[in-house]
Amino acid sequence: EKSIMLQNLDHHWKEHLATLDALRQVVHLRAYAQKTPINEYKHEAFSLFQRMLDNIREDVTRTIAYAQFQLQAPPELPELPDFITSHFDPFTGEDNSNDWDAAARGLLQPQMPPMQIPQPEGTDLGTDPSQWEGRVNRNAPCPCGSGLKYKHCHGAVTA
Repeated sequence: EKSIMLQNLDHHWKEHLATLDALRQVVHLRAYAQKTPINEYKHEAFSLFQRMLDNIREDVTRTIAYAQFQLQAPPELPELPDFITSHFDPFTGEDNSNDWDAAARGLLQPQMPPMQIPQPEGTDLGTDPSQWEGRVNRNAPCPCGSGLKYKHCHGAVTA
C-alpha cells in the first residue's frame, strides 16, 4: 500500500508542477480581463492542488481495489532459547537488575549463591568492622560474609 501510494503521489506531483509552470506562463493574460494575475494564479493553483489530491485518492483506491496480492508464507524460524536479561554482580553473584515484574512472573533464573572470593594472603582483617575501614575496597564483598558489597553492608556511609 505504501509503495502504491508513493508511486501515485510521485507521478501526480510531477504533473502538478508541470501544470503550475504552464499556468505561470499564461496567467499574465488575465490582466487583459481586469483581474490581478497573482490572485488568479493563487486561486488556480489551489484548485489544481485540490484536484491533484482527489486524483491521488482515486488512483490509489482503484489500484488497491483491483490488485491481487500474492503473499509468501513467512519462513520457519529456528527454535530460540528464552533469553533473560539481568545483571549479576561478578563478585557476589547477586542479581542487581531490580526487575520485580519479571521476578513476580517467574521469568528470572534463581539467584546463584554468593561466591566466596578469597582475600589476598597476608591481609588478616579480623572480625571487628571498625578495623576494616580503609583496608577493604568499597566494591569488594563485605568480609562479614553477608554477600553484599562492603559499601552496602558495613561500609555504608551514614549522613
